[in-house]
Amino acid sequence: MVIRLLAAVPTYRAFFQRPRNWLDLILAVVSLVIELPVIRASEAYGWLAIFPLARWYRVILVVPRMKPLLVRAEPIDRPT
Repeated sequence: MVIRLLAAVPTYRAFFQRPRNWLDLILAVVSLVIELPVIRASEAYGWLAIFPLARWYRVILVVPRMKPLLVRAEPIDRPT
Protein backbone atom coordinates (compact mmCIF):
# COMPACT_ATOMS: atom_id res chain seq x y z
CA MET A 1 0.00 0.00 0.00
CA VAL A 2 2.89 2.34 0.70
CA ILE A 3 4.27 1.76 -2.79
CA ARG A 4 0.87 2.40 -4.35
CA LEU A 5 0.49 5.58 -2.32
CA LEU A 6 3.98 6.77 -3.24
CA ALA A 7 3.30 6.08 -6.90
CA ALA A 8 0.52 8.67 -6.75
CA VAL A 9 2.64 11.28 -4.91
CA PRO A 10 2.14 14.30 -7.16
CA THR A 11 -1.62 13.81 -6.94
CA TYR A 12 -1.92 11.60 -3.88
CA ARG A 13 -5.45 12.87 -3.23
CA ALA A 14 -6.57 10.99 -6.34
CA PHE A 15 -5.51 7.80 -4.57
CA PHE A 16 -8.14 8.40 -1.88
CA GLN A 17 -10.90 9.22 -4.35
CA ARG A 18 -11.22 5.62 -5.54
CA PRO A 19 -13.27 3.28 -3.31
CA ARG A 20 -11.08 0.32 -4.32
CA ASN A 21 -8.03 2.02 -2.82
CA TRP A 22 -9.90 2.71 0.42
CA LEU A 23 -10.94 -0.93 0.63
CA ASP A 24 -7.38 -2.14 0.03
CA LEU A 25 -6.02 0.32 2.60
CA ILE A 26 -8.51 -0.78 5.25
CA LEU A 27 -7.81 -4.46 4.58
CA ALA A 28 -4.06 -3.88 4.80
CA VAL A 29 -4.23 -1.86 8.03
CA VAL A 30 -6.55 -4.30 9.81
CA SER A 31 -4.43 -7.24 8.62
CA LEU A 32 -1.38 -5.52 10.08
CA VAL A 33 -3.08 -4.69 13.38
CA ILE A 34 -4.34 -8.21 14.03
CA GLU A 35 -0.76 -9.47 13.96
CA LEU A 36 -0.06 -7.63 17.22
CA PRO A 37 0.44 -10.11 20.08
CA VAL A 38 -2.37 -8.53 22.13
CA ILE A 39 -4.91 -9.03 19.36
CA ARG A 40 -3.58 -12.44 18.35
CA ALA A 41 -4.08 -13.75 21.89
CA SER A 42 -7.64 -12.39 22.17
CA GLU A 43 -10.91 -13.99 21.15
CA ALA A 44 -11.42 -11.29 18.52
CA TYR A 45 -8.62 -12.75 16.40
CA GLY A 46 -10.91 -15.45 15.04
CA TRP A 47 -13.35 -12.86 13.78
CA LEU A 48 -10.69 -10.50 12.46
CA ALA A 49 -8.97 -13.30 10.53
CA ILE A 50 -11.43 -12.65 7.70
CA PHE A 51 -9.48 -9.52 6.70
CA PRO A 52 -6.30 -11.31 5.53
CA LEU A 53 -8.51 -13.80 3.69
CA ALA A 54 -10.29 -10.92 1.98
CA ARG A 55 -6.91 -9.54 0.88
CA TRP A 56 -6.04 -12.85 -0.79
CA TYR A 57 -9.47 -12.98 -2.38
CA ARG A 58 -8.82 -9.54 -3.90
CA VAL A 59 -5.46 -10.74 -5.25
CA ILE A 60 -7.09 -13.77 -6.84
CA LEU A 61 -9.67 -11.58 -8.55
CA VAL A 62 -6.94 -9.33 -10.00
CA VAL A 63 -4.93 -12.19 -11.54
CA PRO A 64 -6.71 -12.98 -14.85
CA ARG A 65 -6.00 -16.72 -14.85
CA MET A 66 -7.21 -17.24 -11.28
CA LYS A 67 -10.69 -15.72 -11.57
CA PRO A 68 -12.12 -18.51 -13.79
CA LEU A 69 -10.79 -21.10 -11.32
CA LEU A 70 -12.48 -19.33 -8.45
CA VAL A 71 -15.77 -19.10 -10.33
CA ARG A 72 -15.68 -22.82 -11.23
CA ALA A 73 -14.87 -23.95 -7.70
CA GLU A 74 -17.73 -25.87 -6.17
CA PRO A 75 -18.43 -26.08 -2.46
CA ILE A 76 -17.37 -29.27 -0.74
CA ASP A 77 -20.27 -31.49 0.30
CA ARG A 78 -19.93 -32.33 3.96
CA PRO A 79 -21.63 -35.37 5.47
CA THR A 80 -24.40 -34.50 7.86
